[in-house]
Amino acid sequence: MPLDLADVLRRPRTTEARTALVTGVDGGAVTVNLDGGEITVGHLAAYTPAVGDVVLILATAAGTWYALGKLGATTDPGPNPPPDTPTSGTATFPATAAGSYLDGSARTDRRDVLQGSDPSGAGSNQGAWWYGTAITGTLAGAVVGAGRIWVRRLPGGSQGPVTVYAYAHTATAPTSAPPAIVDGPTAVGALAVGEAAWLPLPAGWAQSLADGAVSGLGLATPDDTGLFLAAAGLASDPQSGAVELDWSAP
Repeated sequence: MPLDLADVLRRPRTTEARTALVTGVDGGAVTVNLDGGEITVGHLAAYTPAVGDVVLILATAAGTWYALGKLGATTDPGPNPPPDTPTSGTATFPATAAGSYLDGSARTDRRDVLQGSDPSGAGSNQGAWWYGTAITGTLAGAVVGAGRIWVRRLPGGSQGPVTVYAYAHTATAPTSAPPAIVDGPTAVGALAVGEAAWLPLPAGWAQSLADGAVSGLGLATPDDTGLFLAAAGLASDPQSGAVELDWSAP
């Protein structure tokens, strides 16, 4: 009768382990060639003997032999399980376009993102970043908490820190007219010339970006007369306007 390995180990202390060649199988009896002679041995229930197998056999102190299994046999572990699906993380979305408007007309002289009264005295600037539909396409249905936008300040205006005012809009790509402001402008930090930072988005904006309620961000002073600030556009900083959003599964 085939045995489990535990049954064999419960027998009196083993005295010898050898290798042998299976030459015959008759029900539960296995014939093996050992040192030129044939003997009949038992086998473990987990091993299905076949003629031609080279097996490890174990002798007990009582002189009984058992075939433990085929040498060189391996068990196929099957395919690797799929990786766990992440349930939270931080997603980064680069801006697909950046630019500014001066008194309502698109600026063609520079592609930076500007806010406030223009140093030339020509009027007031409104800058914008656009992201296409990548944000909502990736995070629709997710719970999004904090968000941040990357802003690098260029020379121009006051050398000291100037308040950065951000706003939210619904345009996915540049248009001839400035995008309509649907939230803000709201102060999100202050930068001196040459400084760059991830500035925190106001509460709720990150979720609105994921839901598609807003599609883009920009810079503009609340009363159109605030201090001028020039933020790098994509030509001088490919990370300009990039957005980080902290998300979790619903």
